[in-house]
Amino acid sequence: MSERKVLTVRVEPAEAREAEIAARADGVSVNGFVRQALITHIEARRGDKEFRGRIAEMIAEDREILDRLAE
Repeated sequence: MSERKVLTVRVEPAEAREAEIAARADGVSVNGFVRQALITHIEARRGDKEFRGRIAEMIAEDREILDRLAE
């Protein structure tokens, strides 16, 4: 099995209950439900041109800092 990272997410009680019910209706665990929601959201963001532009800016800034540190 591949290595997994544990994330902690704090939600309102009503949100937790909705996630539990939706997961149960889908026949999956809450963990699986939340993981799929995260994957779906990230995939949707990848299709957003403005989001990709912000990522490109972050990469450029990080590259500049890394280059300075490597000098």
